[in-house]
Amino acid sequence: MILDESILETLRCPAARVPLAVMTGAEMKLLNEAIAGGRAADARGESVTEPLAAALAAVDGSSAYRVDHGVPDLLPERRIVTSRRDSGASAGKPATGAGAAAALWEEWAGAWAQVVPPGRPAPDDVAMFERFVGESCAGRGARPLRALLLGVTPEIATMRWPAHTRLLALDFSEAMIRRVWPRESVRNATVARANWRTMPLADAAYDVVIGDGILLWQSFPEGVRALTEEIRRVLVGSGALVVRLFAKPDRPDTFAGVIDDLRHGRIRNSIMLHFRVAMSLHRDARTGVRCGDIYDAWHAAVPDEAELLIALGWPPATIGTFETYRGSDVTFAYPTVTELSSVLGDSFRLIECRVPAYDDLGMFPTVVFRPRR
Repeated sequence: MILDESILETLRCPAARVPLAVMTGAEMKLLNEAIAGGRAADARGESVTEPLAAALAAVDGSSAYRVDHGVPDLLPERRIVTSRRDSGASAGKPATGAGAAAALWEEWAGAWAQVVPPGRPAPDDVAMFERFVGESCAGRGARPLRALLLGVTPEIATMRWPAHTRLLALDFSEAMIRRVWPRESVRNATVARANWRTMPLADAAYDVVIGDGILLWQSFPEGVRALTEEIRRVLVGSGALVVRLFAKPDRPDTFAGVIDDLRHGRIRNSIMLHFRVAMSLHRDARTGVRCGDIYDAWHAAVPDEAELLIALGWPPATIGTFETYRGSDVTFAYPTVTELSSVLGDSFRLIECRVPAYDDLGMFPTVVFRPRR
């Protein structure tokens, strides 16, 4: 197993918070014997039956983590223990709603090749990421930049990083890692499966944390605060959080206005349509908008979807991704930049906010936050 040493030294067991080490051949033999003998389970109490080719172990001997094709699986609930008396720990319980979110990300991963901006970063967004990271790291010493990417966004992973950057990407979705992570196009980069709320990382280990739309999946304000506090924990004091937001404009659309713009050809693609529909139905950042409600409103307003597609000249399957929202209880929150800054105010200060050229309404700004001392 090849794992960058500078990244490995930042990794921690998400349950015990102790360092992790690559298991030796002898240790792997003992672990696989325990698996074969039915003496290994994960933190949920489920038996581990597949042998491991490689693994990371907590240095206190409490648990091990599978490494498949160079990707460590560092989800707390997936930690492997060789005594069932330890396998029900509360730290190993999957997050509420994780199954529904995983199903949506499975769909998203399968359709990634068809996703266009603003669903993924445009060149204008990437240019802002590069500039903000470069500026935030200016004047640093000779030590390689440690960068943490939340998610596996290819445009960020493959952008122009400062020389000698060491990049770690963390993503909860196995499907996104397997199908979207640009494995062949990145150097000095490691990807791991992990929960952002319980990052398997040491304190103050990274110089910059970066992500695309990473706050969209968090409840507001509790989820956003919990995630950003965890980000603050792993950032050095002089570090930077650089993130593209999916933010409700200060003067939002009405749902009727979005449908009117759509019928008159004033919306450029289906992804922009999705965000405008969702944000128009989003009344309050605390309650967000439920995906199932987005689906219901859309199909009530546009029963003639096939005819509309023909009139717009869009491909037949363009609006089909609304179908993935049918009956889904996954909720999206779109706080404004002002609301977000207020919630982060105790831990971070807003340094810069820029809107890309393609964004007429200010829904997709890229922002830079610095930790408060």
